[in-house]
Amino acid sequence: MSHDAHLDAAGTPGPRRREAWSPAALIGALCTLHVVLWTLLPAVLYPALPRDALEGVAWGRMWQLGYDKHPFLAPWLSAAFTGAFGVVGWPIYLAAQLCVALALWAVWRLARDLLDARRALVAVLLLEGIGYYNFSSFSLSSFVFNPNVAMLPTWALLSLTFYRALLRPDLPRWCHAGLWAGLALLAKYESAILLLVLAGVLLATRAGRRSLATPAFYAGVLVAVGVLSPNLAWLVRHDFITVDYALGRLDAAALAAEPQPHVHHALYQPLLFLKNQLGYLLPALGLFLLLPRRHGRFDARRLGHVYVLALAAGPTLLTLLFALGTGGHLVTSWGFPFHSLLGVALVLFFVPELSERQLRRFAAAVAGWCLVVALVCASKYHEHPWTQATFPYRPLAERLTQDWRHAYGRPLRVVAGDRWSVAGVVDYARDKPVPYFGWDPKANPWLDESAMCRTGAVFLHERHDDADDEALLQGLRARFPALTDERVISVPRNGDAAEAPAVFWVAHLPPAGAGGACAPRLP
Repeated sequence: MSHDAHLDAAGTPGPRRREAWSPAALIGALCTLHVVLWTLLPAVLYPALPRDALEGVAWGRMWQLGYDKHPFLAPWLSAAFTGAFGVVGWPIYLAAQLCVALALWAVWRLARDLLDARRALVAVLLLEGIGYYNFSSFSLSSFVFNPNVAMLPTWALLSLTFYRALLRPDLPRWCHAGLWAGLALLAKYESAILLLVLAGVLLATRAGRRSLATPAFYAGVLVAVGVLSPNLAWLVRHDFITVDYALGRLDAAALAAEPQPHVHHALYQPLLFLKNQLGYLLPALGLFLLLPRRHGRFDARRLGHVYVLALAAGPTLLTLLFALGTGGHLVTSWGFPFHSLLGVALVLFFVPELSERQLRRFAAAVAGWCLVVALVCASKYHEHPWTQATFPYRPLAERLTQDWRHAYGRPLRVVAGDRWSVAGVVDYARDKPVPYFGWDPKANPWLDESAMCRTGAVFLHERHDDADDEALLQGLRARFPALTDERVISVPRNGDAAEAPAVFWVAHLPPAGAGGACAPRLP
């Protein structure tokens, strides 16, 4: 047993008390209730999945080792859950909540290595007060599965296994940590931030430097590289297209940023990012203030203290230093996985007094907060339905499939067009066509345009009635001269008669032998 394991919050060994109730059982109940609530609520409220979830399902069905925007872990899981249940919708919410539950469990296990059971329970309950863990906005919350949500359990499990490997640096523990390091990177390359923090822990602590002298650590590195290697090979074969997307995202953030005249430019982005992250953490901080506390202190000689402080603050600090050092612009969603150890840090460094009665009151306050969040979520959607939730992907898919089958008497095999419309149609269409996003061969390595010419395709583009629309359509007509049956259609939105229908330009690329030769020209 390590010198850091099973200590009371003040840092002194304490006997294990037999509780009249089981904190571990309460953690199980918390995870179960969280999964049930945040699977059912969006499944009942929202007629359609948000577009990034639909994109993930469409990607995953192609079973590639990488994609133009992200690695393959989240798309594969999206497709697997959707395929296992045979429906597009609630399985994605279930996948997200199972990820959250796994993250909560991992934080619980790490907290128990550092705290007694009651305080470890508080550390986990505090995560329900972080907006990323439940509902803060439709796009920045964990109720829909995407690469950000996939980072929650992979970061938490890497944090747990890495700490235990530091305590006892043997081969199984370092290989276990290496596995989760590789999976974290396969969830999203942003996980490199956590690896940088962990590298700092290795260099800054005696346990870390001891581990660097063991073969077991390097075996763990090899495991991580082995897990990541299929995606790395894919990146090399596809000219690092995902890296290009990440750099483009930075450029887009730069264009979207508007520094305020009263804030120095170099500080604007770090302060804005910090302010936005604080907004997501405020409920958790408020809940913690409900507990009476005694004096705690940070002890730099204790590995557990250094480790928790590094992982709780390090990712945010590195992100701020990146902005300060490069002038780069920051995206709020980058903070999604940063805060899983916030509760552990608060309880470890600002020790709460916890009688059984106080703990029950705190648990009741957390339950009340969760209920308020759920009611606000339902109320917000009822009053102002979010555009993505009302987008008519299903009726659009049914209409396009019916028109195609009527025209050619065969299943629809390919849908090409703007990314979000294509993702929704291919997911909901009964023929399960292959997506061809943005008419871009580099972003769609699973489909050759000559094969698309043989099978035929529906071309689809959401209209915005601007000059870019017309330029795009002119380019498509020149590139695909066999296009036919061009038309503009409108589709009413789901359950929102007040909002204007969605409008699309649609055309057919006839299959071979059913309407002229298809000879696509290079873009």
